[in-house]
Amino acid sequence: MDSSVQQFMSRLALSDNTQASTAEVSRRVAAGDLDWTGAVADAIASQGGSQAWQHEDLYLHLQRALAKTLGIGNIQLVVRLPLVLRPDVEREKFVTRLMAVELARHQSAEDLARAVFEAAPDPDVSYELRACLLHELVRRPVAVEEHPALRSFAAVLAADGHPLAQLPCHLLPLEQVERDSSWFPFGPVSRVPKEPLSTPLLARRRAADTTVTEVRDPDRAASIGTAVREWTEVSNGRVAAHVFTVQPPLDPRDFGALFGRLPLACRSDTPELWTTTADTVLDILRSAASSGGAYSNPLFGTYGRLAAWQSLAGLVGLSPQTPVPQIAREAEHTHWFLFDTEADWFDAVAWDLAIAALRPGGTSGEGQEIAVLAATDTD
Repeated sequence: MDSSVQQFMSRLALSDNTQASTAEVSRRVAAGDLDWTGAVADAIASQGGSQAWQHEDLYLHLQRALAKTLGIGNIQLVVRLPLVLRPDVEREKFVTRLMAVELARHQSAEDLARAVFEAAPDPDVSYELRACLLHELVRRPVAVEEHPALRSFAAVLAADGHPLAQLPCHLLPLEQVERDSSWFPFGPVSRVPKEPLSTPLLARRRAADTTVTEVRDPDRAASIGTAVREWTEVSNGRVAAHVFTVQPPLDPRDFGALFGRLPLACRSDTPELWTTTADTVLDILRSAASSGGAYSNPLFGTYGRLAAWQSLAGLVGLSPQTPVPQIAREAEHTHWFLFDTEADWFDAVAWDLAIAALRPGGTSGEGQEIAVLAATDTD
C-alpha cells in the first residue's frame, strides 16, 4: 500500500469525525488523482466486515465525489467499486439508486454510454445500477434512441422482464410540465397548483339522489397506495385508499356536494376542495415516492417515477402493470381533485397528501367511480 494511503487510513481510523478526510478525498478527486482515490477505496473495501463507522462514512462520500466530478475516468472507477462494504440488501438498494441519480445529474450522457453501456457487460458493474442509470438519463431527459448502447440495454431490460422496463424510455407529456420550484409537491396544499371548487345549493340538490357504494378491493387499494407504501412499512405513516361507485352519473362540477358524504376518516366535516390536473397529481405522487417519508428511504427518481405511475393506475382503475401510455390516456380523461389536510387524521408536519379522482366509468363499465388516496407521516 502506498505510504500516503497508509497514513491516510491510519489517521482516519483514529479520527473523531471524517471532516478532514472527506475534504482530502474531495481535493484528490477534483485534481484527477484516480490512482490514490482508487487505492483508498480498495483499502477500505479490503477491511471486509470489520469497518469502523469512519470507513462507512468516507466510502459513501468517495463514491459520491467520483459520481459528481465530470470525467470518464471517475465514472469507470466508481461503477466498478463495490456498492456497499458489507452485505445489506436495503443499503445496497439505497446506494445503487443514489449513485444512478448522481451520475445522471453530473456526467455527460456520452461518457456514461461509453463507460457503462458500450463495453461488453463487466461483471464488476452492477446490472441494477445500469438499469437505474438508464432511466435516470430518461428523466434528465436524454434521447435514448440516439444512443445505440442505451437503446440496446433498454431492450435487455424488456427481455429480462425487469420492473423498470414498464417505464417508457422517454418522458410522456404528463411528465414534461415545467414546475415552479417554490411549491412543495406534498405537504401544505396551499402551494400546489389548483382551482377552488364551489358547492352551491343547487349542486347539493342535484347530488342528493346519488347513491355511493364502497368497493372493497384490497389489491386495488394496495395499488393506489404504491407511491406511499414505505411511509407505513418503514416509517410512522398512515394511508387511506378507497374506491366508490356512483349512481347515477354525477356532473364533475357537483363533486363537492357528494364528496362530503363519503365515509372517509381522513377528511374534515366540511372539507375544502380544489380541482387540479393529471400532471399535478402525477408530480405529487412522484415526489412522495422519490423523497420518502419521515424515516423511510427515498425511492429516488427512477423507482419514484415507477411508483407514481402505478399509484395513478390504481386511481384510474387499471392494473399497476398496465403500459404507462395507457395509464396516461385514462388519467387525462379523469377529473382530479385535491382536498385539505385539516382533519385530525393528518399529522400536518410535512408529509401529507389528499387526492380524489372521478372517472367516467367503473371497472364494471357501469356508472362512475371515485377513488381517494390520503397519506400522512410524522417524525
